[in-house]
Amino acid sequence: MQCSAKLQLERPVFPKTEVAAIGEAMFALIGEALMAGEGVKLTAFGSLQVRPRAERLGRNPRTGTEHRISRAIP
Repeated sequence: MQCSAKLQLERPVFPKTEVAAIGEAMFALIGEALMAGEGVKLTAFGSLQVRPRAERLGRNPRTGTEHRISRAIP
């Protein structure tokens, strides 16, 4: 069950629009923290962090053609 659906069932006093706004605000805060280079820990889910990745060779699984994937810099 999705978190917002569970919250709606447990506390029906929150309208759906308010639950959606809470979820959007939560994801916005997580995104801001990750863009600032901070790690985010979510209990019972795991940790999120942005890490640099080197340039590498990728492959299209359908066609098998290879292409370069540029490096990712946080």
